[in-house]
Amino acid sequence: MNGVARLPGQGDGTSLPRGAASPLYPSPSRPLRVVLLAGAKVPGWINGFLRLAGDTPWLDVRVFLVHDARASAGVPGRTALRLALALERRRARSRERFLEPLSQDGRTLPGESGSSRDEVLAGLAALRPELVVAAVDGEWIEDAAATATGGCWCLEPSLRRELDLLSSLLPPMLQPGAATSVALQLQSRKDGWRRLSGGRMATCRAALDGQLKRACDKLPSLMLRALLAHARERTSSCGGDRGVRRLRLAPLAPTTAPLAVGRAFLAAIGVRMHERWQRVRRRQGRWSVLVRRQTRSLDPAHPDAAGCIELAAPDGWYWADPCVIGGPEDELVYVEECPDDVNAGVIACLRIDAGGTAERIGVALRRPFHLSFPQLFDWRGERFMTVESGQDRRVTLYRRGATALDWQPYSELLRGWPVVDPVLHFHDGHWYLFANVAEGGASSCDSLFLFVAEALTGPYRPHPANPIVDDAGRARMAGRLFVDRGRLVRPSQDCVEAYGAAVVFHEILELGPERYRERRLGRLDAATAGARDGCHTYSRSGCMETIDVRGFAYGGTHRAEPAAGAGGLGASAGAAAGG
Repeated sequence: MNGVARLPGQGDGTSLPRGAASPLYPSPSRPLRVVLLAGAKVPGWINGFLRLAGDTPWLDVRVFLVHDARASAGVPGRTALRLALALERRRARSRERFLEPLSQDGRTLPGESGSSRDEVLAGLAALRPELVVAAVDGEWIEDAAATATGGCWCLEPSLRRELDLLSSLLPPMLQPGAATSVALQLQSRKDGWRRLSGGRMATCRAALDGQLKRACDKLPSLMLRALLAHARERTSSCGGDRGVRRLRLAPLAPTTAPLAVGRAFLAAIGVRMHERWQRVRRRQGRWSVLVRRQTRSLDPAHPDAAGCIELAAPDGWYWADPCVIGGPEDELVYVEECPDDVNAGVIACLRIDAGGTAERIGVALRRPFHLSFPQLFDWRGERFMTVESGQDRRVTLYRRGATALDWQPYSELLRGWPVVDPVLHFHDGHWYLFANVAEGGASSCDSLFLFVAEALTGPYRPHPANPIVDDAGRARMAGRLFVDRGRLVRPSQDCVEAYGAAVVFHEILELGPERYRERRLGRLDAATAGARDGCHTYSRSGCMETIDVRGFAYGGTHRAEPAAGAGGLGASAGAAAGG
């Protein structure tokens, strides 16, 4: 079909237009026109937001470059923080800079480069935006606000000045295991400060500069969501608040006390030394797969890994992301198979018979990019699989052929985003696609998006509650949804202290095209799983359960022998189905 991308062997579902990225949010009733007032240099996160806005069809952002823009006055007393940050950057030979030249990739209006006050006001009056966002100071901001139906959001120093932003991010660095909350608040004349968007990210305790960068990577998506909230709440083109309201980073007990700054600086040095020592001693374990058969499966409210046996990959390789699915005579476990020193995974298949003997039967799927996180399910007499293929910036549905190693592309579900750990689930007449998206440069562990369709092959539309979870402690998927004791359970990863530190189980209380709600049940951490460094995937089928762990510490070990004719490992194996 003209203008539609189809994959070989694709089903009857509607495909995405060629080159179009899947929307992450439902579009508001009409586009939102915004004008950004900025100086020649802006915080790097603003450039990130402009790039993100350029790919957002419902948002039209224009930029006025103001030549007489004044820098906002920050809070005094930042000497200790400035010195600590400078010393850290000097040691690391970092070229990171908070302020960057304003990106002018077609959004700066013709003739507006270096505009004066009168030129800006005349341009705003002609453009008639719905909202002005000011990243500059000036006595004339009130006049600029009067030209927009939604007034003006004026960015506070906490969003425009490096040290003001960093001072709000210090407290979590002093608390091992603490996440960092990052949220945008808008001043309201009725309710004080109102939260527009926000989430919890993993704290970078190893570097002040790293903590600052993580927040700046997250701010573009938070700004986009704040504008989306505004677009959904507007009443009419003739109404609205034409005044100036302040937009700020929600405070986290900001501190500039030299003692607190010194503690954070020394703590970062300690964390870096510990990480270096671990690398030197090669103490971080490799990933491996645990399996067990039980008459009663794991209780998500009180999870454990007692009685598990390790399936160890051959030396120089690791297995992770196991997904078990039943067969007529035995269980199959599909895993990510990857060399220890190269991020070039394929999907391999292991067979476990009724006696518990395991054998590797071969490579099921290979692509020119990294593959991981296979998720399998049966539907109407056929078997399907999704995998993580974030480097390809799409989610593809595969259908099984004649054998367990024969998989062909069937339908393209999402495209245009670096998606990780996608999971499909059918519930009450709808298909739901759970997917973690690294939006605007933020971590892929932060935000969980949900998409809904009436058919397996789509089209998938974004859920109105997106992102349904914005919390590094529980957003990233850790396996298929499953029913346990009458509860629909979602396994997730806790990535606050480290990637894949633990599996956290949640009961889904509401799952529908318009609503989503869940509550926490229990947590399976490394110690509970008998590992040293972490665990991050759980799967069950019948009485068989699989978990992957890093640095397995105890229990039996079984090496899966290759089946006759299975071929070599990973990249050295024969061509995979569909490859």
